[in-house]
Amino acid sequence: MEKLSDLKKYISGKKKGYGTAYYGTINGETIYLSAGIREIYFVGSEFQTIIHYVTRFQKGDFGEAPDRGKDEKAGHEYGCYPGNLESDSGEDTSVWIHRDAEAVIVYFTFER
Repeated sequence: MEKLSDLKKYISGKKKGYGTAYYGTINGETIYLSAGIREIYFVGSEFQTIIHYVTRFQKGDFGEAPDRGKDEKAGHEYGCYPGNLESDSGEDTSVWIHRDAEAVIVYFTFER
């Protein structure tokens, strides 16, 4: 599955409750992954990409998020990094990361 449209179809066919799932911790922070992220990045060495993005995020490198209008506030930050899916319709295929008071969540835009 390399196209965003295929991933969206696959995710929409899942039963309710298949959203974010607990992954574990990275550098002491609780991490949740969306269904789409798990489907695309839980394959072989692809998961290293997510670990790399989360680590960058934790170090204050928010990628493209500031350029997309996300104002960062301590305890409520967003990160945006390049995704590896193709999109025929020009939709955003970026990987987004959000921190709230309790956890870090990794997802695609359409899963928001």
